[in-house]
Amino acid sequence: MVLGGGGESTLTARVAAAAPGALDLGGQTDLTDLAAILSVCDLVITNDTGPMHLAGAVGTPTVSLWGSSDPREVRQTGAADAQVSGPALPCKPCYRNHCSRRGKGTLLAEAHEECMRSIEVPSVVEAARAVLGPGRSQ
Repeated sequence: MVLGGGGESTLTARVAAAAPGALDLGGQTDLTDLAAILSVCDLVITNDTGPMHLAGAVGTPTVSLWGSSDPREVRQTGAADAQVSGPALPCKPCYRNHCSRRGKGTLLAEAHEECMRSIEVPSVVEAARAVLGPGRSQ
């Protein structure tokens, strides 16, 4: 399942299209629906957002992706959580919802959203497998 707010429906459609069999619910849930859906998930992969905290509150494990925030300050505390972040950058943590950096990045060619774009997919997959445990990580 791919979830997101109304303004993210283009993005959720792209993500769902890249994951055969994924159901795109971008922009189609209210808070009550979201809590119900998160409560029946085996795992939620999310960045530092309200749904991350809601998943923990309903007891669903998370893999949380950390860019501009500091997980030591705002992590979810209700369920198992594996935290994944990219390499250290001079601007982290900045706590901004929108990246103002432009031009050459510290590690990447482009600085814009470098903290999130530096998170590597294999690290997320490894964290998901660790949280799910043996036999459930397919």
